[in-house]
Amino acid sequence: MSTVKIPSFPILEVNKFGHDSELFLWDTKKDEVVPSYLYYKPLAEASKCLVWKKKFKKRYTQQTVVTGKLDWYGHPVPAYTIQRTPHFLLSHQPTKIFRDGLAVEVNCSPVKCRAFMWNDFKTTLLKYEPMRMKEHHVFTTRPWVPITEKMIEKFPEDLKVLGCSPSRNAYINEGLTEQEMGVDPLKTLFRTSGSHLHMSFMRYNEASPLPSEEWYRFIALADLLIGVPFVYLFNDELEKKRRKLYGKAGEFRFQSSYGGLEYRVLSSRLWNHQASYSFFTGMWKFVLGGGRYGNMVRAYDPAWIPEIQQCINECDKELAKKLLPQVQLVADAGGAGRLAFIPSGGLPIENVLHAFEKKINEGVIKDARVWSEPFDPDGHTAFSDYMRQWNVQLC
Repeated sequence: MSTVKIPSFPILEVNKFGHDSELFLWDTKKDEVVPSYLYYKPLAEASKCLVWKKKFKKRYTQQTVVTGKLDWYGHPVPAYTIQRTPHFLLSHQPTKIFRDGLAVEVNCSPVKCRAFMWNDFKTTLLKYEPMRMKEHHVFTTRPWVPITEKMIEKFPEDLKVLGCSPSRNAYINEGLTEQEMGVDPLKTLFRTSGSHLHMSFMRYNEASPLPSEEWYRFIALADLLIGVPFVYLFNDELEKKRRKLYGKAGEFRFQSSYGGLEYRVLSSRLWNHQASYSFFTGMWKFVLGGGRYGNMVRAYDPAWIPEIQQCINECDKELAKKLLPQVQLVADAGGAGRLAFIPSGGLPIENVLHAFEKKINEGVIKDARVWSEPFDPDGHTAFSDYMRQWNVQLC
């Protein structure tokens, strides 16, 4: 009697996760990008930001906020006055803010809490915003901006290169080959920004890294669970233009410094609202890093890959909508119900995305909200609370 050998997969549980995200500066009077070098130093000259020690600037203080919201237990969220971010809302780890090409990048320390990551990023932008920055210069999460040859002529040397080391692609030689960009930055009359998610895993580190045979599978799962729903929400011409150069399906890096992975597909619109941010980073932490990796690999059908690639690379919303049953299937195998803190039952992803889509159309999920709405509730008031507030059925 023959037996079928069931393949075994490692248990991948998140240790810490993080991000590196870039935002452009935008001139609302001229309707054009503001070069980062006007206000920010390059990474080599950037000092550590200790956000919990630094007060908000004058225009961000002395404002009382009446939330009008209910917490998870149905209790009113009290009014509060922001003068200085309470210590318990931050990771108490240093951050950095600096220019990375034409954009401004924020590096936060690795964390275990998604709310800390939101709050560290927000307070770094707010507290280390240059005193001399003009009021009509604002942060924007738009993923693609045009530039001119005249702008390039004025660039300092560090802006005359793209400054981006090679990426890998999960679908090319299973991610084992690094891919060069192959474009001339002095002849490329646009720039892009992104939000890259990082994850280190329990039992894996610099000395004992995640085996390379798992890179391809993990990133392919991320494309389905994060990349496809992201396209469902963010699929305008700017997103499409960005994907011609950056953020293609399967784009990632192996990070030898911690033996884990960096997912490089998402644009900076990750930071447009706490609820959508919490959903995508929850997929990253609780589902992909939730210890049920083997279950998801077994539920995933490689025959879906061509459509997943097309969906992400072309920002095809209709194809994203078509793929939602596959997203649901694999997310359930990964225990997606935990995103809503529900101990049993699935998470109806289509309901969630419809709610987000409605709020985008209503102008609630808007450009660079992480910066433009400094008195929003902190990152803890995120996915579950907003789903209740928006009357979204979660089970």
